[in-house]
Amino acid sequence: MTSVQPTCIQSGVDCLLIGTDDDTRRLAELLAEEPLFACRQSSPEHLNAILTPRPDVIFLQTRLPGHYPILLLQQLCQQYPDIPVIAFEHTFSRFRNQSFIAAGAREYLVASDLTADRLKRIIRYSVKPAPQLQAYPSEPLYSTPQNDLLTGLQNRHYFYTRLCDTLNSSQQSIALLNIDLDGFSRFNHLNGSQAGDRIVQILAQRIANIFDCDIARMGADEFSLFYLPEQNRDTETDLKPVCEALLASLSEPYQLNNQEFTLPCSVGISISRQQQDADSIIFQAHQARLQAKQRSECSYNFFASSLPDTEGEYNDLEPDLILALQKEQFELFYQPRVDIRTGTIIGAEALIRWRHPERGLIAPGEFIELAERTGLIVPIGYWVIYRAGMDMQAIKRAQLDIGRIGVNLSFRQFEDRYLSRTIQRLIEKYRIDTSVLEFELTESALFSNEAHVRQGIEELNQLGITFSLDDFGTGYSSFTLLQKLPINSLKIDRSFTSGVIEQQDDREIVKAIINLSRSLNIEVIAEGVETRLQHDFLIEHGCYQAQGFLYSRPMPFQDFFNMLQNSQLSAANQKQTGR
Repeated sequence: MTSVQPTCIQSGVDCLLIGTDDDTRRLAELLAEEPLFACRQSSPEHLNAILTPRPDVIFLQTRLPGHYPILLLQQLCQQYPDIPVIAFEHTFSRFRNQSFIAAGAREYLVASDLTADRLKRIIRYSVKPAPQLQAYPSEPLYSTPQNDLLTGLQNRHYFYTRLCDTLNSSQQSIALLNIDLDGFSRFNHLNGSQAGDRIVQILAQRIANIFDCDIARMGADEFSLFYLPEQNRDTETDLKPVCEALLASLSEPYQLNNQEFTLPCSVGISISRQQQDADSIIFQAHQARLQAKQRSECSYNFFASSLPDTEGEYNDLEPDLILALQKEQFELFYQPRVDIRTGTIIGAEALIRWRHPERGLIAPGEFIELAERTGLIVPIGYWVIYRAGMDMQAIKRAQLDIGRIGVNLSFRQFEDRYLSRTIQRLIEKYRIDTSVLEFELTESALFSNEAHVRQGIEELNQLGITFSLDDFGTGYSSFTLLQKLPINSLKIDRSFTSGVIEQQDDREIVKAIINLSRSLNIEVIAEGVETRLQHDFLIEHGCYQAQGFLYSRPMPFQDFFNMLQNSQLSAANQKQTGR
């Protein structure tokens, strides 16, 4: 590991470069051209150690071998909210640009076209400016150590001090708003930094026109403000009309060089509790903004101040979940899908498990909801597709036959506008056999945002991927939509399968689903088959595919691989004997 030793930085900027490639070394060389910059270069294995002493700014490589950088970014933002993190990579990627900015990066750099002047400019706007740095024409005519040079508003460091002082002295709640534009980095990349600076100045003025309080520029296009609402009033109720007015103002097109640009915005709001510190309220507002960004364009979201009893358990798991991907703690278990007439394995469902270093094996029911709530379900979902693809290759190399391997897609994954593009990249990079890959959707996913999900399904189907509808019968399926979408199979929910012997209603529902699948000319699969009587009922009424404990519990891949191998070897021997 090469290292650039720090120089004296009494009035300079301490830069930490987390990365190992040529782009990292190039950034170090560019930083070395400015005497006020001192830089350290390291890999992320010992995070706490490399953050001692604390740097002024962190540069994070977006492609770290053996690591998951977006989770590392979230960890840095959570533990060190006052240190700006700037993501960088060799060439522009729209998906990683959006992902890293959404996860908290102050800026996204393309190292291949970076210059020393542009790098100095970015650092100057991300951290407390050093007076010796070169001035730029887009600065306002005035500046003080408390002001952001571009907008004239408070800078991040002064705002943080003001917030700490106010929290310590005030006896009432404080409302903190975190605001940024959606797609600003892409706009900046396409139109240049001068156009981006002008947009930021207009944005700052619009915010200042709505709020007369402490306002600061926290990053490239990120702003925060706080104020003390009137006493004896419900803060959230009072804020809603103000937030609506803010969204209306920020949603107006930006006039620039005789052109109009529309840049949606997201707003997160946190309301302080008694004796709450500045770092936690900043983090809560940041999380609320990310949730608003995931929900829809141009929206605001309050950080939940009253949470269900299970929240304490979730908070205990959340830091561990952030590290689970980086430390490769997830596994895929497989539950066979069988032809119940012959007992032959014709497919499987991939089910994620978390092998926690202290709590042992954790079932998805204990962490998937948390992953969806925090947005971590998106990178976790991509990992599941990657891992299932690797397991498919192992099956193919052994010359074993497998019909379909089902992978669950969450409704939150469809909110990632780059879902199909990212999956296509995974398919191409890891040579995943799309004739085997099947995505399992729930009815809640299918109907949460019908037009958006439908477009995503159609794009994925063009890659050769098939779809099944999981837990069918428990939601509100539209038969018309089922006919329009490329759904290849319906999976009867286990709650109906378990009751086909004792409950008349369950019997009728299962028979109706089987008949519906026939009329739509799609397959039907029963889940949760546990008894021979249920097995016989399904055969009698024309359902010939099933999974459940009667045939096999979910198992690690190697056990499933051995089971599949033995099953097909046994079938081949019987065939030879029959001859």
